[in-house]
Amino acid sequence: MTSPPSRLRRALLAAGSGLLALSLTQVAPATATPATPPVVAHPATQAHPATQASPATQATLNPPTREPKSFGQGKVVIVGAPEFRAVLNADIRLAKKSPKPEQTTYQWFRDAKPIGNATNKTYRVRPNDVGTRLTVQATLHRRDFDPKTFTSKKSKRILKASPRIDQRCLEGSVLCADVTDRKLRWVENGEVRLVLDARFARPGMINRLGTFSVTSKVKDGYSPKYRQAMPFTLCYSNPYCIHYSAEFAAVAYAAPHGSHGCINIRDLGWLEWLYNRVSIGTKVVVYE
Repeated sequence: MTSPPSRLRRALLAAGSGLLALSLTQVAPATATPATPPVVAHPATQAHPATQASPATQATLNPPTREPKSFGQGKVVIVGAPEFRAVLNADIRLAKKSPKPEQTTYQWFRDAKPIGNATNKTYRVRPNDVGTRLTVQATLHRRDFDPKTFTSKKSKRILKASPRIDQRCLEGSVLCADVTDRKLRWVENGEVRLVLDARFARPGMINRLGTFSVTSKVKDGYSPKYRQAMPFTLCYSNPYCIHYSAEFAAVAYAAPHGSHGCINIRDLGWLEWLYNRVSIGTKVVVYE
């Protein structure tokens, strides 16, 4: 038979075990499935702020595409006499606001076929050119610009030789006026650089023949006596002058029209070109 103290001790032990189990149940964490840990990129794959390209660096690595610029309007004109042994020049004329080329390349053509070793601004007419027509191409080059090529108009057919060049015209720079073939030639050291149609005295007037020199230049000349504008006047023996004539440009050589003794020129543009090259004292030879 169990004594009362023993029964009391067992009861106390049982009660203590129950309290301990209750205490452990309250403080133990609930059993749950572990959460999936966050994915962390490897440091080498992360874009660190210090290693990101700045806008300036990106612009350097990927520069914007620049549209090439273009030259303005223009043309190339052959200057000089279409005659054997004459020296021709490729004269480029650009619009006033057009940028200037940094380099210009040339190619001369004979009846549309390229001429060998003819890639300069100037070209001396060769024997094979006689009877043909010449043209020239000028190509303009400049950084950040598209190349621009101009092609001249065809020249007149190349003559066999310069007709009737007076011996007085063969030295130095000379304005050489031939009354018979109605031409004014600009000759430099025996080489014909320019030929212009010229009109001389009408019937009843005289052409003063001889050797003279330019005594005055008047860009905007005017004749009060005949009430006519005389642009780009080059006087060589008062009152005889070389000048532009609007009437000559309009009616050409139709009779009974003619000058009053002066030498009329009908090509205003080329006369201006000549006017800018002639100086006071330049020799003038007028002959028949």
